Amino acid sequence: MKTIKNPDLFQKIREFLVDYLPTIRSKSVNTVSAYKATINLYLLFLQASQKKGLSDVEKKDFSQKNIIVFLKWLKEERSNGTATRNQRLVHIRQFCKYLMSSDMIVYAEYC
Repeated sequence: MKTIKNPDLFQKIREFLVDYLPTIRSKSVNTVSAYKATINLYLLFLQASQKKGLSDVEKKDFSQKNIIVFLKWLKEERSNGTATRNQRLVHIRQFCKYLMSSDMIVYAEYC
């Protein structure tokens, strides 16, 4: 079994989905599920496009370049419409803002 390169990132994903969204942001169960699905899809995208296993994902993978490629992947590989892609972008952007507020990533790395 591989060691996770960045366990803090996975801890932040958990905190974002379990604590931040439902408690601080007062998001519904369905909304939290949508955010979770988007993050899982982004991790699947990293696996498919960059051959990264879950244990290899790092905070630097949440870059603007990767997010743009993710949106193209959603359109071309999954045939997602504009509204779906925009919703996925909102979810990823909110998660990145959460990482920035937690000092996990800095704005310069995100852009």
